[in-house]
Amino acid sequence: ENGFNKNLHNQVCSASLVNKAKIYVSDATVFSYLNSDIISIGKKTHHEFLSVLSQMDINLHLSFSESWGQIASESIALGVPCLVSANTNLLDDNIYLKQKLTVFKTDSPVSIANQIQEVLKERDELSRICQSYIEQLNIDAELLLNEFISA
Repeated sequence: ENGFNKNLHNQVCSASLVNKAKIYVSDATVFSYLNSDIISIGKKTHHEFLSVLSQMDINLHLSFSESWGQIASESIALGVPCLVSANTNLLDDNIYLKQKLTVFKTDSPVSIANQIQEVLKERDELSRICQSYIEQLNIDAELLLNEFISA
């Protein structure tokens, strides 16, 4: 999307500040002014899109308005750390992930780039924690659903 709520230009600019970064977006022509290695993935089915997400070192989902972005939760479930905005409650149940993956200066490409680089230093450990975290969220959701149904 190219809407204001996604703040895509700041996200792509921040990724372009990371040394040797390859940046994947749905339509790279929108970012041609950056003269960076930006690759279009085009429109994908959900399954194809998950395959693309899973191949990344890190994903970004910095939204001004979404509290639980599907991209963030799917990326984390796939074991790919995903930076999120402070308005999400997706990471509320894990202080460590919330600290590492929450971006507080979503309008600062330099701040975002610095956070990307910090996450990449711990990527393997974060990947493991991300997958475990989503597994636990799914277990908790199942318990809550069963409690609701049987109430």
